Amino acid sequence: MTRPTKYRDADSIFANCTIKDDCILWPQSNNRVPLFTVSSPIAKQFATTSVARIVFTICRFVPASQRLTRWCTSDFCINPYHHAESRPYQEKRKKLFNIHDELPEQTSHRHLIAPPDEELERMKPTDPVICNVLMRSAATAGHDARGLPNRRFLGFPVKGSNLPLLPETEGTAKEGVPVLVIKKKPTPEPLVQAPKDEYEDMSTDDFFNALEAKVSTMVEKSKEKEVIDYTKHLAQNSYR
Repeated sequence: MTRPTKYRDADSIFANCTIKDDCILWPQSNNRVPLFTVSSPIAKQFATTSVARIVFTICRFVPASQRLTRWCTSDFCINPYHHAESRPYQEKRKKLFNIHDELPEQTSHRHLIAPPDEELERMKPTDPVICNVLMRSAATAGHDARGLPNRRFLGFPVKGSNLPLLPETEGTAKEGVPVLVIKKKPTPEPLVQAPKDEYEDMSTDDFFNALEAKVSTMVEKSKEKEVIDYTKHLAQNSYR
């Protein structure tokens, strides 16, 4: 006798969760994010062990982005409206008639990562409490999850987002006020030219001749000083 499948649709997945401030929290474990085991039938059915991705696929649409970003601050939250595709795929979906439609690059492998639409429809949640949370989350968070009051990524909204402007605080950039001002460098003072060396333009022979003449002059002055000093010495001793 085989054991019945525990997780087979959205209701059975959400039944394992708790709800806090519209965050649907999967029981925490040693894993960094909510995960099914590799052998889980529903993981094989969706070709992923990510609980958040499976719930996102059932409740919203088949994501084209390889990774979904959780925008709320609650760890282990699997609320599909608290997750969003990466920005490039969101921009592509804006060009579709229906943002939930498949992107052209999904056509070739859509059947490998999710059941047919008819089966996904049967797997959607029916629990009134969960449906109420999802409807409220969809209205608050918006398609890109940037309307969450407890969002992880703070800052000004990108163009086209439904995120309200944050209150202006000290240090916030203001329109018309430059964020960065680069001061001009002070004008450098003109360099003082060193006095020209008297030997600079001399040839080697002229240099040594001038040097020899200078040494001779110093020697002569030294001799004259010695004669003067000796004469003074004789003059002082002659009166004793």
